[in-house]
Amino acid sequence: MEISYRKATPADAPQLSQLVLELTDYPADLSALERRLEWMEEHPEYCLTVACRGDQLVGTVTGMVCQDICGPCLPFLVIENVVTREDCRGQGVGKGMFAWLEAWAKEQGCQYAFLVSSSFRKEAHAFYRGIGYTQECGFRKYF
Repeated sequence: MEISYRKATPADAPQLSQLVLELTDYPADLSALERRLEWMEEHPEYCLTVACRGDQLVGTVTGMVCQDICGPCLPFLVIENVVTREDCRGQGVGKGMFAWLEAWAKEQGCQYAFLVSSSFRKEAHAFYRGIGYTQECGFRKYF
């Protein structure tokens, strides 16, 4: 069955919660996730992309447009929470999600994308390099 791509809706919360388990090993709060998806629908600078095989979600990636203050002051895309269902990896799902999200970002006027990934996700890093991302240095601080 063919894969399609679209923005997530609040109705996707149960399946998204299951996908997130593959990324974080702990479940998302379902009601909080539904509220977050409703909030994202009201904020066009957010694009929570989902990959669908029929009515099943097989991948997701979150994109946020940020406003830059340097050079021509063009926006850029921040990418986070990338996950492809384990049994669907290596089938082009991730590549398709990124292509869909990047096309959306270009429509928003973004000049580049900045991707966040945990340092231990070596297989994911190889995938990111394979689709044209370069590894830079980044830092994260949890509050």
